[in-house]
Order: sequence, then structure tokens, then C-alpha cells
Amino acid sequence: MNRQHHAYPRRIVSTPGICCGEPRIQGTRLTVAWVVEMTSAGVAYDEFAAEYDLTKRQVDAALEYARQAGIDE
Repeated sequence: MNRQHHAYPRRIVSTPGICCGEPRIQGTRLTVAWVVEMTSAGVAYDEFAAEYDLTKRQVDAALEYARQAGIDE
């Protein structure tokens, strides 16, 4: 059962057994922490978004979730 994070319905979810239950972008195995790691490493978000078929809204939701949850590099 997916647990949707209230402020990010249908974008950021946690599912036991998928990515160890870490918050991730719905429909992917890309965790919020991974998105933060990519941007912190200087990878342009449009670059990895295109490579992994992510929308701007998905990436923005992951970064905002990370900011509010205190997830950093």
C-alpha cells in the first residue's frame, strides 16, 4: 500500500518494500534523496529529468519535499 505524502498527492509516495520505504517519485524507483544528490552534484535537473522521463512537477515536488523534510546531501 502506497502512503502518499499529503502535500504532494500522487507525486511523492512511500511504499514498504520498494526502495526500503523511502519517499520516492510515484511510478518510479527514484527516491527524493537521489534527486537531491543529483542536483547537489551539479547535474542539471532538466538533464536527469529527460533521461528518466520525469516532469518538472515531479522534480519540483521531490525537491520541495526534501526541503520540508530536511533531506539534504
